[in-house]
Amino acid sequence: MAGLFCLVAPADSVASGEASGVAPRVELSTPTVRPGGVASLDVATEGLHTCALSFRGPAGAALGPFRVASHGRHLRWSWRVARDASSGVWVATVACAQSRAELGPRAARVKEDFVVKGGHGHTQLFVADALRVHVSRLAPTGAAAPTGGKVVGLGGAGNPFPYGQCTYHAFETRPDIYEYAVAHGVPRGGLASGVKYGGYPDYWWNAWRWLGNAQRVGYPTGTTPIPKALVVFPRGYGGSAVGHVAYVESVNADGSYYVSERNWNYNSNVTKRLVPAGVSGVGFIYGGPAGSGPAAPKASNPPTTLPPTTSPPTAPPGTTPPASEPNRTAITSYNRVEPGAPYHGVFEFAWERFTAASNTITQLGATVGNSNYAAGQPTGLAMTIRLCTAQPASNGACAVLGETAAQVVNYGATLGDIGDVSVTPGATYYIEYFPPQPYGNGWVTFWWAGGSTITSSEQLQALVRGYNR
Repeated sequence: MAGLFCLVAPADSVASGEASGVAPRVELSTPTVRPGGVASLDVATEGLHTCALSFRGPAGAALGPFRVASHGRHLRWSWRVARDASSGVWVATVACAQSRAELGPRAARVKEDFVVKGGHGHTQLFVADALRVHVSRLAPTGAAAPTGGKVVGLGGAGNPFPYGQCTYHAFETRPDIYEYAVAHGVPRGGLASGVKYGGYPDYWWNAWRWLGNAQRVGYPTGTTPIPKALVVFPRGYGGSAVGHVAYVESVNADGSYYVSERNWNYNSNVTKRLVPAGVSGVGFIYGGPAGSGPAAPKASNPPTTLPPTTSPPTAPPGTTPPASEPNRTAITSYNRVEPGAPYHGVFEFAWERFTAASNTITQLGATVGNSNYAAGQPTGLAMTIRLCTAQPASNGACAVLGETAAQVVNYGATLGDIGDVSVTPGATYYIEYFPPQPYGNGWVTFWWAGGSTITSSEQLQALVRGYNR
């Protein structure tokens, strides 16, 4: 369902009422902002029908309350921070109730801090009529940007990862994991073996590798979230070919947890969001400030700096070394992604049949191009690529086995990870892709044989990879 965008008006004075017993919950926020930047706060209303947002800032500054009828179950407030806003902590309070009459001091409420950095003024956080709200039945969504940043020396404050990447935030919150692993034989960076996943070089410290690196040197890990742990999301999460990593801020009784992170939804700033319980394939790294994990007795924390070793350490007593990781892209079921395709045209979508050469498909890729972008470079745009069981219909619909929103590499291999999708070796499947929409905006599709029209095309510029489980 499409959301509703509207202006938010200041609330009138409201009467006191009994607390509903159900409090709203923060789902996503931008806890650190700068003057001139955009801030946002997403809240799950938990079915309450009316909410009001207010702020308290430095030196007694106040804004609101701003009331809105929450026709959906999710609200997003957004605003541009005033260029002369005061630095310091601004506390946002969201109060929700079943009716306007109950929206008083005893209404259910939640608070969230916003830290303004770099401000020099003595004025409000934003201009009141610039506040916007998005009302939706759906929770905040969005794909993480591919986090394949190369380790290129030390960044700010000794951080070895590119600023704005999720790995940058992993190091700034839990540097002990990286430093201890490096001291015990895990390479600092650079190519692991020349293998590429999702079009990005397979570096030792890409997001998904943090869990395996921690396990390799004996750091405690598990599948239960606890505060101050790192959570490592698998390849394919949010459309990322190399996974995602974030810091666990707090954990709720229902198993959901709040994380802080960078590079979620292409945002290089630190953002905060609620992750539901039961996300498939995640792992948590404990140790350091997180202790030994939820089920193990407390133990002394590993040191953060030790002399480097020349060979990988043995596993701690009583543990089994982790099994070597399979090459999930070892088998190619179809690959004609190569330069020089003789035919091309602008089409709303395209598909290609192929025969599965393994029992698992993990990656899909295709080539599209647009003269408005630099050749061979990421464009910041995404296109949908699907794995289908039958030939797509004339409107593009198909029986989807797997799907990815891959960042477009202009005139290059646009690749996305779909996780581990089971297929039957020797059976026929279809790869389908939709260039960046809307149709007719200049994105060209390429193919190799069959004639100069899309209906007679054969051997599209497409790629399917997998392995045997």
